[in-house]
Amino acid sequence: RLHAMFGSERMTAGRIAWIALALTVVLALLRRRMPYQHWRLLHGLGALVAAGAGVWHAVEVGLYTAFAPLGALWWAGLVGAGVPALRSWQDALAAYLAERGNR
Repeated sequence: RLHAMFGSERMTAGRIAWIALALTVVLALLRRRMPYQHWRLLHGLGALVAAGAGVWHAVEVGLYTAFAPLGALWWAGLVGAGVPALRSWQDALAAYLAERGNR
């Protein structure tokens, strides 16, 4: 029964979100073992993928988004959180590229 639930195509985005979240946690644990700019870049990207796939999953399954205004609220929340996160990720990428250029 669990295999049928988690193995369905509708759950693909949910699986992607869980995997991205797990990888982001692993990256958090490895933070001191890698250069900070690498960690920040990968950690931010993992969080963005986890959040995006989570919203995609919520909209795809429709349990919490069957009422159209709720679906719009999920997407607005993602955009509201995602824009500052993208800005931070852009800063991390610029710092990483600048660091690589100085070598």
